[in-house]
Amino acid sequence: MNYGALDVEEFGSVYEGLLEFDAIVAPPTHAMPWRYTLAAGKARAASGSHYTPEALVQPLLQHSLDLLIQEKLREAAEGVRPATKGRAIPTEAESKAIQIAQTDALLSLRIADVACGSGHMLLSAARRLATELARIQTGQEQPSPNARRAAQRQVISQCLYGTDYNPLAVELCKVALWLEAHNPGEPLDFLDHHIRCGNAIVGLTRPEDLSRGIATEAFASLKGDDKPFASALRSRNRQERTVANQTTFEFEPASRTDVRNLGVAYEHLRQMPDHTAEEVEAKGVAYRALREQASTFRLGQLADLQVAPFFIPKTANNAHLLLTDADYRRYLRGTQELHTAATDLATEVSIERRFFHWFIEFPDVLVEHGGFDLILGNPPFLGNRGLKGAYGDAFLNWVTTEYAPAGAVDLVTYFFRRIFRLLRPGGILSLISTNTIAQGDAREGGLAVLLDEGGRIHHAVRSMKWPGRANVEVSLITLQRAPLNSWPALLDGKTVPQITSYLDDDENGIDPYLLKSNANQCFQGSIVLGTGFILAPETARHLIDTNPENSAVIYPYLNGDDLNSSSDQSPSRWVINFHDWPLRRFSSAEWEELTTEERERIELRISKGNVVATAPPDYNGKVAEDYPECLSIVEKLVRPERQRLNENGEYVLRSPLPELWWIYADKRPKLYRAIQDLEHCLVTAHTSKLGSLDFASTKNVLDAKLIVFRFSDYGIFGLMQSNFHLSWAWKYRTSMRADLIYANNRIFETFPFPELTPKMHEAGLTYYTFRQQLMQDLNLGLTKTYNLFHTPDLTATAIAKAAKLNDRILAEDLCTRFRELRSLHCQMDKEVAYAYGWPDIDLDHGFHAQEYLPENDRIRFTISPAARREILEGLLALNHLRYAEEQAVLANQS
Repeated sequence: MNYGALDVEEFGSVYEGLLEFDAIVAPPTHAMPWRYTLAAGKARAASGSHYTPEALVQPLLQHSLDLLIQEKLREAAEGVRPATKGRAIPTEAESKAIQIAQTDALLSLRIADVACGSGHMLLSAARRLATELARIQTGQEQPSPNARRAAQRQVISQCLYGTDYNPLAVELCKVALWLEAHNPGEPLDFLDHHIRCGNAIVGLTRPEDLSRGIATEAFASLKGDDKPFASALRSRNRQERTVANQTTFEFEPASRTDVRNLGVAYEHLRQMPDHTAEEVEAKGVAYRALREQASTFRLGQLADLQVAPFFIPKTANNAHLLLTDADYRRYLRGTQELHTAATDLATEVSIERRFFHWFIEFPDVLVEHGGFDLILGNPPFLGNRGLKGAYGDAFLNWVTTEYAPAGAVDLVTYFFRRIFRLLRPGGILSLISTNTIAQGDAREGGLAVLLDEGGRIHHAVRSMKWPGRANVEVSLITLQRAPLNSWPALLDGKTVPQITSYLDDDENGIDPYLLKSNANQCFQGSIVLGTGFILAPETARHLIDTNPENSAVIYPYLNGDDLNSSSDQSPSRWVINFHDWPLRRFSSAEWEELTTEERERIELRISKGNVVATAPPDYNGKVAEDYPECLSIVEKLVRPERQRLNENGEYVLRSPLPELWWIYADKRPKLYRAIQDLEHCLVTAHTSKLGSLDFASTKNVLDAKLIVFRFSDYGIFGLMQSNFHLSWAWKYRTSMRADLIYANNRIFETFPFPELTPKMHEAGLTYYTFRQQLMQDLNLGLTKTYNLFHTPDLTATAIAKAAKLNDRILAEDLCTRFRELRSLHCQMDKEVAYAYGWPDIDLDHGFHAQEYLPENDRIRFTISPAARREILEGLLALNHLRYAEEQAVLANQS
């Protein structure tokens, strides 16, 4: 490879590839000396970081930096020569003044990437801004390479800022910027004050955050904490904050002066020249002096003291190291010296966790400039389930507190919240995100909060496949903080009136309510948590043949894959189920050894229907030990997994999973009570491509990958398989890719049902019967059947290939039957429309592109986008009406 021919971005991608590896120093052996090698690591991938393809960078720049450049140039020109001035051509003096004003305006931009990696996005921004700057400075449309390079050096040293959690990434970013901006005969820019290492979302943002004090949530009891001690700290802190909130409080004037002086000093540092080696050295000396001065260190200590309690174990041994709110405010007021063991520990924790206090790291921006003009980025993607494993309980407690109401959501949501606070008024964020940012809790705790606080999305791409290796669907979002410009809103390349937090153009922009009438009708299936419970069919048959009594605890086990892939939705596996039974009965001798109080406590728990591990000797109910063959399997395969220990000798899993190892993690008793009188019930896969529904036997154990409805009526089936319910489900879904994840509370419990009609029942039954026979004839499951259903210009060849048919005549007949199935679906939708009282809606069934799906797979046989919009508006209005009626009833009852 000719490394000399690589450009800066190619170097960056090569270097960033090194971030995927861990350095290994191998000690010498009798055969080998000391060795240094690289081994594939998991830390970067586990943190959700990915290199950003150019195809995603350019749209972000186009709808953010390009707009800012145009705005700055226009404002600068009008500041010199107002647009209302009569003469069309400016004078020479005016032209010169405009040139100076526009140069200053462009160099006044403050641009950051808060997860900068090797600097790819910053490089792209530098080139875009430097090209325009060189045009202004030279008066040429195509400036020379030397002019561009000089402009790039100015832009990089004056305008760009970056952070990354990975220290190596920070160094790579500086190298990339040096290579881009290097002028022959000049030293490398000083960048240490602009490219920094730290956790961008853990720390304080602005100086006024110091006055917030210590949050009571910092003392939540986490794994390994002393619960009574943590509880006492919470009570004390809550009481202290109540007192503090009753008075107006600001940190003392000396700290305010320190903050102000730090901003001025950093602004002076930014303007220091660095054209010679001596100037670069002087700039470095000045920077280090600012970092090390007592006032800066004190501000850092105060900020650390506020964040550190989230990360310090709450144990009695740490009692003298854990400050509560009153302690903190004494330090803040300056009435207590900061040189204590508690402040020292806070500093240690800050260094270890890489706290990043933005107003201290970049005071020239956060204090002097009011915030960033533009923050670009590709923040890490990491789903809520991966957060705890990658970052720990303490981190999760911090982000869910700092970024409330966002709970445990994708990591990128917290970056949106933090970045928005870093913007100056009128500033812009332009980010790549997982498409979950517009769904569920992530939307409510992310984009919805930003729009409520005065933000406006003016550019978004709802969902597109990541161009690289990462198997994820992403969204592109550009949002401005108030005051707002009048830029047109572009959604998926189309001009729309507005873009909501759902990344659609719905004019209502309001959320549905949970409806009391829908409660206890929809459930998630059982969470087994232990593959040892699951049996192959032949093992289940053998256990039952050997001992027919085992049939009482061995059940067919239906999951989402079976539902969607089997032509008759039959389970492919079986499962052992000990329900909520005790493990065994006490022997008479053991029972006698218990105290009266202990025996009464056990009997009381049983009478209340609570689980006990061991029952009284005369207990008439079943216990797991009554089925020794099955219990032996579970004890051998499940118990070791449930009772794993960590390095401290504690159970890895939460209580009571290790103690009640023979019982499912979540038995879903409400679910099975709800369906116990039904022969079959309606189910859908929790995650699916198409949201298809079917009926399942209530004699099955229904897996957690199923959503179960307490309905067996074909009218309800027709309603929920209709495009009315499916449109609602897709609107309020939560998904990281293109799949529909059916969230009970967001979809079902908000959906306003109509009164069922006999014709709905008839249409649902006809459709269901026809569909099931078609699936049986094809030997295809729901997913493959609906793939054909949604295929335009469906051919006999396509059907024969999907169903592995050799009979072409049969396949030709099946084409006709698919057309009939579509016709039956249209009829089902029409009956639902009549049930809602909306017979005049033009459903316009056909093959339509669904804008919320990926470009390469968005054609569906469904209602038109216009009909979908009208239906969603009607359903939302009906939801609000039903909610108001329910609240009125509750008010009357009270």
